Amino acid sequence: METTPEITPAPQVAAPEPEKKAKANPLTLKIVFIGIIMLILLIPGGMIMSLIVERREMMESAQEEVARMWSAEQHITGPVVTIPYEYTVTDESGKRTTARSWLTVLPEKLTVDGNVACQQLRRGLYDTNVYNSEITLAGTFASPEELRTLLDKGARIDAEAVSVGVGISDLRGIEESIVINWNGKDHPTVTAADNDCFEVGVAAKIALGEWIRKPGETIPFTLKIKLKGSVALYLAPVGNQNTIRLGSDCPTPSFIGNFLPSSREVTESGFTAEWKVVAQNRNYAQVLGVGNHQRTISRSELGVNLLVPVTQYQQAMRSIKYAVLVILLTFIGVLFVEMTRKKNIHAFQYLLVGLALILFYSLLVSISEHLSFGLAYLVAAVMTTTLITAYIYGAIRIRGTALCIGALLAILYTYVYVLLQLETYALLAGSIGLFVILAAVMRYSLKMEWTAGK
Repeated sequence: METTPEITPAPQVAAPEPEKKAKANPLTLKIVFIGIIMLILLIPGGMIMSLIVERREMMESAQEEVARMWSAEQHITGPVVTIPYEYTVTDESGKRTTARSWLTVLPEKLTVDGNVACQQLRRGLYDTNVYNSEITLAGTFASPEELRTLLDKGARIDAEAVSVGVGISDLRGIEESIVINWNGKDHPTVTAADNDCFEVGVAAKIALGEWIRKPGETIPFTLKIKLKGSVALYLAPVGNQNTIRLGSDCPTPSFIGNFLPSSREVTESGFTAEWKVVAQNRNYAQVLGVGNHQRTISRSELGVNLLVPVTQYQQAMRSIKYAVLVILLTFIGVLFVEMTRKKNIHAFQYLLVGLALILFYSLLVSISEHLSFGLAYLVAAVMTTTLITAYIYGAIRIRGTALCIGALLAILYTYVYVLLQLETYALLAGSIGLFVILAAVMRYSLKMEWTAGK
């Protein structure tokens, strides 16, 4: 009987296990989402910056409107003496014709004493600084050698057209008729335009008498001007020797123009300032021929800006430049809380926290239009910090941790406010502060488990 051999089944080879795909680190994804949220927050941040620019332009428009109705900034030039004369010209054919020209003589000595009283006018939400001034101009004129030379050459003075004039840029500001005292006699003035030294002003006819034939002889003059204006007051040092003194109750002057005061004193009740300028400090002579000298003279002006410093928009614009820093550090603090407390905070909640931080700047601008900037900053910071602290507590239900986030925000807002108050050392303080903050974040990050979830 035949036996059938047993067939041993071939051993089965185990199928290779499929390769496991590497899972993405949830923490990495969370950081990516936070970065995307920060980019999204740049959009409302840009809208807030546009709002600040718009409100500042509205303020400037309101101030310009007040200035148009009251009187604009004032530029005072002079006084100057204009002497027309006629002379004979002979052409190539021997024909003789009469030509007309003039000289403009500037003072030998010029002393200006001015008192400027400021007041504020409100247009909507905005204040504009305007002023009433009483300005006295006194000094002497000297008969120039150039005039005697012309007379020796046969020139004839048009005595009826000789005048002494003062340039005033906005005639609406004149409150009382201006009278020029020339060599002891009063001369009423009328509106004058198209002078070589100023665009518009007042002038009076004067009698030169024997003065024009006596080189070096001086004639005294005095005039008083009661003048309204806004924003700024400029004076041109047209004398050979100039002494200009101004006093005001404005506690926040800004000295402007081509010359700074030789001496000044600024207190909470106002300021006094004195300028001393000589002809060698300027680029025009004491006797001017025919030509437009207005631009040259205006470049030598000195003066004071009396505009009330409006800093809320400037400081709000500076503060919003730190928005990225505040948002980034707040998000890092929330992320560290999420990691240490094992609490899951959704990306949408990060977005809401970021929007609250952006809203701070809108609150700052709107409140600062009614309160001082410092108080507005405090109110906006307290509101924002309280809102975010309460929201974090609602998300994680850990009171101590939520208060730590609130304390972090308080420190950040205090730090930014200190930087806003600094001017000379703002960059230094900001750089050192950022270095310390970065060092603290780096040290704390070493305690984190960044590979969790792999």
